Amino acid sequence: MKKFKRPSITTVANLSIAFILIGLSVVVFATDISAIFLTVSAPVHNGNRNNQNVSIMFNVWGGNHARYIEPIMELLEEKGVGATFFVGGNWVSQNMALTKRIAEQFEIGNHAFTQSDMRTMHERTQRDEIRNTHEMIKTVTGKCTNLFAPPGGSFGRTTLRVAESFGYTTIMWSKDTIDWRDNDPDLIYFRATNNIMNGDMILMHPTAHTLAALPRILDYFAGRGFGVVRVSENIG
Repeated sequence: MKKFKRPSITTVANLSIAFILIGLSVVVFATDISAIFLTVSAPVHNGNRNNQNVSIMFNVWGGNHARYIEPIMELLEEKGVGATFFVGGNWVSQNMALTKRIAEQFEIGNHAFTQSDMRTMHERTQRDEIRNTHEMIKTVTGKCTNLFAPPGGSFGRTTLRVAESFGYTTIMWSKDTIDWRDNDPDLIYFRATNNIMNGDMILMHPTAHTLAALPRILDYFAGRGFGVVRVSENIG
């Protein structure tokens, strides 16, 4: 019978170190997976794909947005459709009466306080951006909001976690008209309607060329049997 050779002290030490490193790797890997999958909910880019509805969402923050909001609301009411307006807290502080009218007729959401990149902010600042806007909207309209659209669509995992801690669902979009940049109603119309699908959420801003394109956009949806509903109805 072959005699068993006892491993050397060096071999035992190396094996011990190896097992410790493997154990640490498992712990770190498990922690990372937990952080990715368990800590925050993903942003919502579209509504229910089984329902023939779409949503128009207006991000409101610019100084010149106010002049186009009332005619946009009048058009939406005339067509009998819904919409969601995501308002910046700083904008609300300068347009309180108009904000109240928006909230009386349409759905209103939180668009942070300033038009800043949430992803680059410290967590405390992100909390202030969302909380202060929430309180501003509540003070002006009497309504508590639960939908959050990050300015410029920029967010990080901290943004999602902070928004969720305040009871917010983070909203993105499936179609972007880029109307803040391109002063072309035909191009805005094309981007809003091209390859339209159930549950699409279409990002717009209150601008002159958006107002010019909107009647054709709404007629296109109606002609193809799409309901135009609030974001909360679309994702519900």
